[in-house]
Formats: sequence, C-alpha cells, structure tokens
Amino acid sequence: MKKLSRHDLLYWIEHRHVPEVFFDLRDTFIKAIMHEEDAFYKALCGILTDMEIDMLFNAEEFVVDGVKVREGYYAVIMKWPEPLEATECLFSICKFDEGFGDLRYLTVECDPVVGSDTVFICEWDKKGRHLNHGTCLLSEALERCLRII
Repeated sequence: MKKLSRHDLLYWIEHRHVPEVFFDLRDTFIKAIMHEEDAFYKALCGILTDMEIDMLFNAEEFVVDGVKVREGYYAVIMKWPEPLEATECLFSICKFDEGFGDLRYLTVECDPVVGSDTVFICEWDKKGRHLNHGTCLLSEALERCLRII
C-alpha cells in the first residue's frame, strides 16, 4: 500500500475527489452517501483500497448531514477530520437543486495560523477551478456558506 501524508490525503479527498464525483455523479453520489451513516467513509475506503493507498482516518472523523437550504435547494454538509494545516477543511458543502442542474461545492478551510478563529471559504467548480469567497469567523462560516449558495 502507498502511504500519503495526512495532509495530502485530506487535500485529495476534500479538494479533488469529492467535488469531481459530486459534479460527475450528481444525485447518484448524494443518494449513495446519505444511504447510511458511514456510507461515505466505506466508499472512500473502497476507492483508496483500489488505488492501493492507506486510509489514515476512522469512520467517526467523517460526518455527513443533509439540510434544506430554501425551497427547492438542499445541501449535504461533510465534516472532515480535524484540520491541522492550512488548506485542510473543517467542512465542505455540496449544494444542489431538486433536478441536480444547479450544483455548487464549497470548502471551509482552516487559516494558515492553525488554531485561529478565522476560516477561508472557497468554492470549486466543475472544471476544478478555485474561487475564493474570503474569510470569516468560524462561528459564522456555515451561515455565510448557506447565504453564498
């Protein structure tokens, strides 16, 4: 098995794999990860096993929850293992409409000064481009993300 650093593995999951699969599979991805409590973790483990990469985390470190944003719009919030370095995420949001035509993927990333109450809100589009939505206090991050989307 290949060993990725903790940071490299998290970055790949949070910034590359999840948005790519979300934009490609849309409702299939959302239904699969919301199917049961640890479905997302099990799917990640399977993918990493196929890639011969060690999973460095346990199921309890990945929490997935669905919310209604407003009429016709929903979001899946994915809480990640505790961030230790810059660009690691506290959580990400997959936003979608009922027809899965309007998709957005946001990340809430820790500040370069780990332990800071300030976070960066970023977005990744279907082409893998990074959009910066600025900073805010961690306590305001979820509310701000839901306003953005």
